[in-house]
Amino acid sequence: MRRYVTHYWRAPCLGDGGRVRLQASSGEYVVAVGNGGAAVRADQPRPGPRGRFTLVDHNGGPCVASGDVVSLHTSDAVLSLLGAAGERIGYDRWLKANTVKRRTHSLFRQGLMLYHHLPNWPEDRIRPLMETFGSMLTEQRVYREVFGVI
Repeated sequence: MRRYVTHYWRAPCLGDGGRVRLQASSGEYVVAVGNGGAAVRADQPRPGPRGRFTLVDHNGGPCVASGDVVSLHTSDAVLSLLGAAGERIGYDRWLKANTVKRRTHSLFRQGLMLYHHLPNWPEDRIRPLMETFGSMLTEQRVYREVFGVI
């Protein structure tokens, strides 16, 4: 795959925190295997949720420039993990519109819903979720390898 610094055609520049999709010269889109934390591959005919990345510019500055060191992050894995933490402590019952025992929303969707509720919840409801999320996060091999030394 060739490396390019690209910009959205409507934006004056692509900066830190910008959301990007990558398309290989073959026309196929790059996706994160397993929702992040593993390999990436260019084998999808259309961009999907696993193909959205947040750009992190490690050189700073308002826009990505040629030669900047950048990394791509996927939020899907983090939101799925937040959903799993909520499900582990029973918060999924607040997200259902019915009383079925099986999962009605994906872990990603549950994480997204919980994330949107966080600003309005009292601390005594947030604390168990964040403690469970933190412990589940440290169980992840990629997280330990990247942030274990900090």
